[in-house]
Amino acid sequence: MKNSKDSAQINNIYNQLCDFYLNQGDLKLGIHYAKKEIALSYNIHDTINLIKAKIKLSHLYGDQGANDIAIGYLNEALSLPQIKKDEEQLSNIYSILGSLYTKTHELEKAENLLLQGLSIALKNNYKASIPGLYNNLGILYRNKGDFDKAGELYLKGIALCEEMNNLRVLMQTYNNMAVVQKLKGRLDRSLFYYNLSLELAEKLNDRFHKELVIDNIGANYIQIKNFKKGIELKRQALKIAEEIDDLYGKTYINRDLALCYDSLRNADLALYHYRQYMQNKFRLDSINNRNEEQKLQLNFEFQQEKLALAKEKEKEKAIADEKQKKQRYIIYAISIGLLFVAILLLLNYKRYLTTKKQKMLISDQKKIVEQKQNEVEESLRYARKIQQSLMPSEIFFEKKIEKLKAKDL
Repeated sequence: MKNSKDSAQINNIYNQLCDFYLNQGDLKLGIHYAKKEIALSYNIHDTINLIKAKIKLSHLYGDQGANDIAIGYLNEALSLPQIKKDEEQLSNIYSILGSLYTKTHELEKAENLLLQGLSIALKNNYKASIPGLYNNLGILYRNKGDFDKAGELYLKGIALCEEMNNLRVLMQTYNNMAVVQKLKGRLDRSLFYYNLSLELAEKLNDRFHKELVIDNIGANYIQIKNFKKGIELKRQALKIAEEIDDLYGKTYINRDLALCYDSLRNADLALYHYRQYMQNKFRLDSINNRNEEQKLQLNFEFQQEKLALAKEKEKEKAIADEKQKKQRYIIYAISIGLLFVAILLLLNYKRYLTTKKQKMLISDQKKIVEQKQNEVEESLRYARKIQQSLMPSEIFFEKKIEKLKAKDL
């Protein structure tokens, strides 16, 4: 029991170390301790922490774009029988997994999982999970080109977020709704929802989202050829991107500004932003290439882990099979022994029945003999009585003898 408690404490330490290094931005060590938590959880059969660690790893790999590995960990979590007992966690896994399949363009799988997750959440009234599921389903239907269905889901999510005062998810849902309205060609409604999302970004001091929304609003104005307003907003977004060092934002906002200035025949500014775009694009491509190499390495490590785990399971299965085989032999031996005892008991019982039957037969014959003897004796007694009634009594003979003796004398 002590060892079990010690292992549970060590597992908790692994979990804390994982979170600590992730907060420090050290992804490698974060993953390292998450994997240690998984290995120990397997050994001590701590299914709850095992599932949590797999979900955590799926987030870590998903954030790096290693979606296949993230999907692998989530499918492993789903294969554990205990997950079916925790419907809230099950709904959460379906939501994350569905979102990942959307990113890998496996839309049928994504839809099936997200609908299952939503069904569980609605059935159990998991209000905290439902808005996220509406969002993920909305993105799925948007990618499938069903903008009306996506809009319906976003509206449901908005209503629930407003009821719960869930501002962060509400901010994201407003942004998603704005994208759908733009795709439907309704730029006025798109701007309406972008502005709502921007208000919440400012309220929550979420500078990354603020940059994203301002950039999107600028794109709307550029689409309707209002370059002045569009450029103004794009420059605001670029300023924030530079302040928070958002390389992706800096790259593509500079590209958009270069195209705008080129349309306005402003060659100097067009050239400046194009150079900025190329410079940032080079850095972004270098990072993306490193990320691709890292993803390959991570995928190799993941496959090695799966192979090691499969070997470990085979070893455990072999031990379990051998144990089961021994148990079968013991059961067979006991069964044979019990069968032998049962046969002996049956033979003894049959012998007992035979003996009992013989005794009963002898007893019956004895009774018959006794009855015959009684009948004979009764007949003899009856004959004697008849004889005695016909013959003189002994006293008569004695008196006769005495008289004869007297005459002779």
